[in-house]
Amino acid sequence: MIYLYLLYGAAFIGLGAVLLLQSRLPVVVLPHRQLWLLASFGCLHGLHEWLEMAAIIERRINGADGTPWLEALAAFALAASFATLAQFGIEWFVREGRLPRFSPAVPIAALVIWAYVFCAAAPGFLHVPAPLPTAELTARWIFGLPAGLIAAAALYRIAKESREAGREGFRRKLYWSAGALAVYALVGGAMAIPEPLEPVGFPPIGDGMILIVLAMRAACAIAVGVLLSLALVVEASRLTAQLELHEEFLGVVAHDLRSWLNTISLGAAVLEAGGERQEREGRAVRNIRSATTMMARFVDDMLDANLVQTRQLTLRREPADLPKVVRQIIDQASALTEGHAVKLVTSASPGPLELDAQRLGQILMNLLSNAAKYSAAGADILVEIVEQADEATVSVTSYGAGIAASEAPRLFERFYRGARGGPKRGAGLGLGLYIVEGLVTAHGGRIWVESEVEKYATFRFTLPRHAPR
Repeated sequence: MIYLYLLYGAAFIGLGAVLLLQSRLPVVVLPHRQLWLLASFGCLHGLHEWLEMAAIIERRINGADGTPWLEALAAFALAASFATLAQFGIEWFVREGRLPRFSPAVPIAALVIWAYVFCAAAPGFLHVPAPLPTAELTARWIFGLPAGLIAAAALYRIAKESREAGREGFRRKLYWSAGALAVYALVGGAMAIPEPLEPVGFPPIGDGMILIVLAMRAACAIAVGVLLSLALVVEASRLTAQLELHEEFLGVVAHDLRSWLNTISLGAAVLEAGGERQEREGRAVRNIRSATTMMARFVDDMLDANLVQTRQLTLRREPADLPKVVRQIIDQASALTEGHAVKLVTSASPGPLELDAQRLGQILMNLLSNAAKYSAAGADILVEIVEQADEATVSVTSYGAGIAASEAPRLFERFYRGARGGPKRGAGLGLGLYIVEGLVTAHGGRIWVESEVEKYATFRFTLPRHAPR
């Protein structure tokens, strides 16, 4: 029977390892948080089985006195694993709008209450005389059965939504994974062994039945681990092939576009330098130069967005005086902020930061351009730097339309263009803030927005003083 625990735990830890590797890939099969929750479930559940195996071995060698701490750890790992599994399923249904937003707090609250009751029911703790079921029994009934069924339903929904051509293998394996997980919820959550559930009065399970239940659990664990891992590997391989084709296509298109743009821009420059001409011709030349500049910027944005998406963005970090660099960028952005005074406020600097000045310029140019577009006519733009020992916070504040609370969570999505208006709002791909977030993240920082409608909007981002190791 001990070997079943070994196999059982290995199946779940293997699943956790595969999911952790999946989260590091440039392609997104499932949202990273969902992958991390499933990986945490696999690792914690496998750890529980191995701790259970260690407790059995210790009990056989040293008797029951040597195992309470192992059994307590095993019980907590079991409850925590089921709580993360429930979190995975609940958060997926919240994403679909099928559950209220507070629902993800339920498994965490239940885990805290379970841990408190388990400690309170321990002999000699808080003098609780009433006998309660063991920690593992309550964990399997309270967490295991509902968590397994909720997660299985979430996998079924994911499979049902994957109807695009070429995803048949992924969808089929997800269906089987959902079925195996539902069966595991029954044999791993509803059937608790080896003690009876005393308050309900269920009869004890015999040794023969224990072996059957453990074998069924092990079979379901292996099925879930293998099928779910294969589903994600198959889908990741398909997406990787698509990504390579996309990168090749984008590279060819960008190269050809740049060649044509350079030719047009050079021709416009020659015409512009050609001497006297009619005002109408001069306006046409200026329009050509403006259009080619905008098209070149679009091409650069597409390439940068592709680097962010594929996690291939690289930085050239050098120690730099942050206030000095920001001041230079503000001067260079004067054409973008025309009609608005840009005020810079700085704090005392503890020393240089390791950063890519060119990429920082790209971040601030975008934020300053947006601030000018959405500010009230003639309103000031405030740039503030607050430096601390380990990081610096840079903020860009515009006064005008502001950003609605419902719009803020989507601002950093790719191709998202907000509904807010501004006196200078123009065309765009909706890639600017997506690229900004990618550049800030590549530096090891974070970015967020604070706003009040019809008053102000502030974009803040942090930069670590030293490059993450």
